Amino acid sequence: MALETALDLDQLPGSVRELTECIGLNAALALVDAYGGTRVWIPEQYQPQHPLAKVIGVTAAKTLVGRYALDHLMIPKCAAALRSARDQAVRARYDEGETARTLARAYGITETRIYQIVAVRPHVGQTQQSLF
Repeated sequence: MALETALDLDQLPGSVRELTECIGLNAALALVDAYGGTRVWIPEQYQPQHPLAKVIGVTAAKTLVGRYALDHLMIPKCAAALRSARDQAVRARYDEGETARTLARAYGITETRIYQIVAVRPHVGQTQQSLF
């Protein structure tokens, strides 16, 4: 399961959801990865040598410049949403038979953390019966 597949868009800050609508999820996540926690200056005109073009691609950069020219965009880190998506992806891959060692190397975390992640299962749609 890819991180993008596991990502709950409702957990993302509004500014990132807006970016997702403008330039797509992959480009928005690339901005978060490259610039999360900082402001990014959007030039007045698209420039192929601008770092944005290298980070999000030509088409997304042109779209971003068209919408946000001469503006500073604050790019959130999205740590909680990305961690939740990572944990969901780890659980799915572990359930499919991948080892904790393989997953630890793939996600850059320890095997112990993998075991902690797979031990916690979110209670989705679970209802509690009345005792009385």
